[in-house]
Amino acid sequence: GKRADALMKTRGIISNLCFIEIKTHKTKLLAASPYRSGCWAPSNELSGAISQVQGTVASAVDEFSGHLITTDKEGNPIGEEIFTQQQRS
Repeated sequence: GKRADALMKTRGIISNLCFIEIKTHKTKLLAASPYRSGCWAPSNELSGAISQVQGTVASAVDEFSGHLITTDKEGNPIGEEIFTQQQRS
């Protein structure tokens, strides 16, 4: 599938990934008309972005098996571990 617009790493006691889907100020986040009086549904762009990033998170969990050890260009571990459980997105 499509890759995430951005990927960040937390700096807590346990490093974790955060997948980001960026929308510009021109993207409509709500539907053009109300779902019910005073209640607006998310736009197709917003719900599509949410679905996309959730799919990317699910793929990362499958691919990295919950744990990623970062390496340099030669493949040597650099002493940093990233976990892929319960990623933020």
